[in-house]
Amino acid sequence: MNRIQWRITWVLSVAAVRLLQELLSGTPVSAGCTVPPASARFLDEGLSEDSRFVSTWCTDTEVSSLWSSDFDIDAEEWRDLGFRNACDLRYPVGRFLSSLFLVRETQRIGALQGGNRKRWWNYLRENEDSGYSPKCDEGGAVQPKAKHFPEPLDSSTNLYMNLFYEHSVPSRAMTLAHEAAHEYEGHTFAFRCDPDSPSCDVEFGEDNANTNGIWFAEDLLRTYETSPPGTGTLLSVRRSTSAEGEVSCRWVPLASDRNRNRLIDESNSILTNRFVYPAEEMVYADAAAVDRAPPPYDFLGHLIGVKLPRRERVS
Repeated sequence: MNRIQWRITWVLSVAAVRLLQELLSGTPVSAGCTVPPASARFLDEGLSEDSRFVSTWCTDTEVSSLWSSDFDIDAEEWRDLGFRNACDLRYPVGRFLSSLFLVRETQRIGALQGGNRKRWWNYLRENEDSGYSPKCDEGGAVQPKAKHFPEPLDSSTNLYMNLFYEHSVPSRAMTLAHEAAHEYEGHTFAFRCDPDSPSCDVEFGEDNANTNGIWFAEDLLRTYETSPPGTGTLLSVRRSTSAEGEVSCRWVPLASDRNRNRLIDESNSILTNRFVYPAEEMVYADAAAVDRAPPPYDFLGHLIGVKLPRRERVS
């Protein structure tokens, strides 16, 4: 290939990448979609958990810490979405910060309680260093919550409006962990999963997006509040008193039991439908079963670090 041919090929390649990026990137919120979306199916506040967490992070210091320069977020893109009043949960910025806060707390508390699968806050900062962009919902039968574009497209993640209003803080945090993996690992062909899914990975246990989402959910399920904050002492509360006067106490999970049960259901669906080689469902029936489980075991009841064997696809 001579120099002129190489130059033409390079120009066409750049043009193709830019066109693909334009086609895939979605409509920016500034283009006119309503916030919150008129079609949003709002969660009740008890399930959303935004109100629960905002009281903890709603200080200038915490907002600055969460709105980390490591993410290289374009403040102008978020200007009309609550950027000037980050604690106002009517807007996406506050809901976004709640999910970032939960990721950071899962890492912080996990380090005090024996460690997690990954240092999740660092994981986001390393793989999302080109920023998050808010986008209008695309509509259609399957509405994505988020899309990550690795190099050379632009290495940023689009967050769609439904993510902030139709999904709880724990579910949003799980989505952030999933999307960060796309910086280095894409999905396989949709038809390889049954049913077909654009979010299809080969096998659970490999360092792919669906596995990372489940690993984060696993760590969050077993993360408990500490008292006082910043220590390794677990916070416990009285749960009930028997007729004989015996007091039953329990640790206080970082996410509510309602949302932990939903994370288990969501993870089960991913395990059975989003891998070419479906994995077993988790052994935990509900959040209470997580609390009773011994700490050396992971989300599926296997010893941590043991990779699940490859199995034939279920017909």
